[in-house]
Amino acid sequence: MAQAALRPSKNLGWLLRALRKARGWTLREVSERVAARGEPLPQSTLVQIEQGKLEPGVRRFQMLMRLFDASPEIAAHLVDCEVRGVLLPESSEVIGMGFEAACEQVNDTWKAGEFYPGFATYMVMRHTSVWDEAPQLQAQRMTLQLATAARNAGFLDLARFTFEQVMRDDLHPDLTWRALVLGSMIWRALASPEIALALVERASNHLKPDDHTGFSVVLHQEAVMLLELGEARRATARLKHALRHYEETGNERGRALASILLARALLGQRKFSKAREAAAAAVELAAALDNEHTRLSAEVRLGEVLVESGKPLDALPHLLEALSGATRLEDESLQFDAHYQLWRAYDGAGQPAKALRSLEKAQFHAEFGEVQSRAVDEVRAAFEQLDDLDPKRGRGRK
Repeated sequence: MAQAALRPSKNLGWLLRALRKARGWTLREVSERVAARGEPLPQSTLVQIEQGKLEPGVRRFQMLMRLFDASPEIAAHLVDCEVRGVLLPESSEVIGMGFEAACEQVNDTWKAGEFYPGFATYMVMRHTSVWDEAPQLQAQRMTLQLATAARNAGFLDLARFTFEQVMRDDLHPDLTWRALVLGSMIWRALASPEIALALVERASNHLKPDDHTGFSVVLHQEAVMLLELGEARRATARLKHALRHYEETGNERGRALASILLARALLGQRKFSKAREAAAAAVELAAALDNEHTRLSAEVRLGEVLVESGKPLDALPHLLEALSGATRLEDESLQFDAHYQLWRAYDGAGQPAKALRSLEKAQFHAEFGEVQSRAVDEVRAAFEQLDDLDPKRGRGRK
């Protein structure tokens, strides 16, 4: 059966033309340079490739990207745009907007949840005079916004690539610590906690002594990574410092989130009384905020502390309140967390039927929601054990 011809990519053609023009090379010069590397490429063929009328082929494309000293990764992301029906806008259109207006349009697009149209405009900005004329701080901040938007949208490879690109620049001092924290978050999402911790630990070296906002963010992120690596004691020390910096800036939500994490860190050291104090403080702080998610997260954490300290019945009101709110918010992750802790609470309280129902609900959210945590593995293992004991359960579920 004959294979269909590959459809030429207009976005790749645009990229190759932009890379050529950035080096000030003519079509003839590119043709001669490629030929010198053993791959004939007539000017007429190159014109068709740049116009998106001809597929260059893998060998030619790789040779062109090496010639331009450009990463093939960026080409892959432009192809992703095209697959989603997003073509790059005309350069003249972006230049006509100017840097600030183009940035505003891109950010509005990302806020609306339309990642790739914003990314397409950003790419054109990067390869026009709009970018060259922009102040260094603004241009680099825009690139970090791209990495942040990509991470938030779940495009982790693009987020990592963009972060690495900006770190190769002569990064503006005001952005260095922020970039390192963002890099830590990206590598954490890529399941590389050691790299994530190394990056965020470097961030504190770029902070001024009185930068309370910076230190609160950096120390908080360090604590997150230390907890994931099982270093609860070090995480506790970081969080106590972070709380002091949050107090200096009056960041109540930061204090609440740090207290929630502190409860987990203390729980990891089996310091039940102090963990309960931290969780209760988090509930109190969160209750004063206009942020339902934070309040519910604090309730779950207090419930977990009570379960771990041998008081499952005391935990139930907090966990049921959290579950009710999480269901109302349609928050899959929070619903899973509440069901998971309810399973443990009912089991500890000697209520097996309710424990089983909570386990089944937790399994549902783990299976069909976008939930990732160590608790998910525990729930799945418990479910598999039940199926081993009663094979009819597994057949019925299927």
